[in-house]
Order: sequence, then C-alpha cells, then structure tokens
Amino acid sequence: MDHKTEPNHLKLLKLVIHATKHDRHEEFKEANFENLIKAVTGLLVLLSSQFYTYDFSSGPTFLALENDPNDDTESGIGGYFRVKFPKLLSNECYDFEYTDIQNSSSFFVHYPYPT
Repeated sequence: MDHKTEPNHLKLLKLVIHATKHDRHEEFKEANFENLIKAVTGLLVLLSSQFYTYDFSSGPTFLALENDPNDDTESGIGGYFRVKFPKLLSNECYDFEYTDIQNSSSFFVHYPYPT
C-alpha cells in the first residue's frame, strides 16, 4: 500500500504521530491515549503479520501449561496481546525450504515498481 492508496485515517495518524514527535510543545495535545492505542495495535499488526508469534527472544525457553481462551486468538509477539490470525488455505501461503535456496546467488526477484 503506498501513500496514495492508504486510508485517510492512517494518513491522519501518521501526521499526528510525526507532528507530536517533532513539535512536542505545540502538538502535545495529540499525544493522547487513543493515539497511543492506535500506534501500539498498528505495530502489533505489522509485526504479527510478518513474524506470526515468533518473538526472537534470547531468553530461556520454558514449558508452561495454561488454559487458553476459547476465542480463536493466539498470544502475540511478547505475550502481551492476543491476536486473531486469519485462516488461510495452504495455497494462499508462501513457503520454501532454505536448503533449496541457500546456494542460489539470486533468490530475490527484482520488481520495477512504477514511479
């Protein structure tokens, strides 16, 4: 999604965050709880869509038994939030084996985006 096609509320949120970050004296009124929640949940969506639930933690691995809620959600990265991931068919997901591409000199495809 580029800046021309993104929804207006996202454009507004970016402007608010940018203004608040760079001019705290004049724009501090925009630094409110609602915008904080929007920013945190937006980041959670972005990270969850890219990394699923893997959090790259350097800490020890523990085995824990717990009762998960019955609401079709999973623990998000870090375990602070619950995320409801879409149910995708296997043909809608990308998949590869690293051993198939590890010796390839060019496994990224160049796409000439229009300007």
